[in-house]
This record gives sequence, structure tokens and C-alpha cells, in this order.
Amino acid sequence: MNAREALASARQRLSEVENGGNHAVWLFEEAFGISYLQALQQQLDPDALGRYFGMVDRRAAGEPVQYIIGHWPFLGAEFSVGSGVLIPRPETEEVASLAISRARESGAKDILDLCAGTGCIGISIARALPGARVSCVELYPKAFKYLERNIAALAPGVAAVMADALEYHEKLAPGSIDMLVSNPPYVSREEMASLQPELAHEPVSALEAADGGLLFYKTISACYLQKLRPGGRLIFEIGHRQGDQVVRLLEGLGYCDVQLLLDQGGNPRIVEARVRE
Repeated sequence: MNAREALASARQRLSEVENGGNHAVWLFEEAFGISYLQALQQQLDPDALGRYFGMVDRRAAGEPVQYIIGHWPFLGAEFSVGSGVLIPRPETEEVASLAISRARESGAKDILDLCAGTGCIGISIARALPGARVSCVELYPKAFKYLERNIAALAPGVAAVMADALEYHEKLAPGSIDMLVSNPPYVSREEMASLQPELAHEPVSALEAADGGLLFYKTISACYLQKLRPGGRLIFEIGHRQGDQVVRLLEGLGYCDVQLLLDQGGNPRIVEARVRE
């Protein structure tokens, strides 16, 4: 079987998968370690061919392509991903980009990434701002494994902390943080039933939150308020239906300059606020 035949077979296998044609190409290049165009000029390695169709079968069964490949791009860097950790997404890139911009503007140095998962937010901040002191907090061992791996590969100066984001504030001194960024679990139990099938492969602990999806916003914004320095900034990724509730929550706690921001798709997905000076 040559490269053209292998790809055609894979595309047929993935014909009912959203974006399956592109996934067939991505998996091909991962399995063979070369581009599809390069493979057209070569004899296919039988072991790699078997590996390729094994990966295609996994995708056809609903496993996310990111888990199968084992890494995924985020703001110009390749992050290790796999079962047990949330897959980095484009809307989270916008959160990280905003945090980098705000940290540059304010000169923020002590930055905390809560519910860090792969560490994509905190590590991206550290890569963009070498002078920043970034800590990534993650509770679950499977996700923490990926966090440590990504820190070692991409930003060795970042601190990996295994702790519960809902309790870690107890370890911090008042006024010790310049910026807090978080993409916490925010899907309500009712919404979980309507999510795309691929999300069943991602950890429920990284997706679902109690109190209608608001538990982490309520706890983090209240418990970390005194840990942020005067003028310090809080940035949340939110579910697209939660904007007004999170804004009211932060305003009620006394944060100032509370803003609800749209992502590139026009959906309200980011809330930012500052601590009064």
C-alpha cells in the first residue's frame, strides 16, 4: 500500500468524523514522522503503517485526535497532552494572550495559574515574560504529570504545585500575587449531558463544577481577593452563558474595572477585574 492509498483508506474510515479528512493527514504525519508529500516519494514502513491504522481506529472510536497524537500547539509551543488532562483550546489561547498583555502593561511578576492542567496558560506567560515568577496549581495526578512534563520541556523556571485550587489560598501570604489567571471547571451537571461525545474522553474533574458551574468562580474570587496585591488583576475563562453572573459576583466582592470580553467568535468567554488600590 502506498501513501495515497493509505490516506484514502483512512479518510474513508473517518468519513463520519467531523474534520476527519484533516485528522487522517495529521495522524499520517505523526505515525510516519514525515509529511504526506514526502511520503508520496517513499516506500511506506509496514510497522508505521500498522501504527497509522491503529491511530485511525482510535479516532473513529471517538478518542480525541490530540490524545492520539500526544501533543498539541498552543501559542507557538507544543504541549504534551493525553488521557487525564484537558486539551488546550483556541479560546484559552486568548485568555493567555490577554494575561501576557496585562502583565506587560502592569509589570506583574508574581503570577498564579489555578487549575493549570497542561500548564498552557502559566507556561505561555513565563515564555513570553522571562522575568515573571509563575506558579501552576493542579490537583489531579494524571494532569500533574503533563504539567511537570511541559514545564520541563518549555519553561523550567515555572513552579508546579500539586494542590486544590479551592484551598491553596491558605498557603499564600496576603498581597503576595500580582495576577491570578484561571480556566477552571465551569460546566454544570445539566450541561454535561449535552456536550460533544469527544468530551467524554476528557476528565470530568476539569469540566464539571457544582453550583450550576459557578463553584470555582465564587470560591477563587472570594478567597484570593486578599492574596492579590492592590491593583492586582484576576482573569477567568468562563462558559459563554456565565458572563453576567461572574461579572456581578466580582463587582459584589468589591473588584473594580470588571470587564466581560468576547472571544474571536464573538462569544463572551473572558472576565477580567482588578483589586482596588
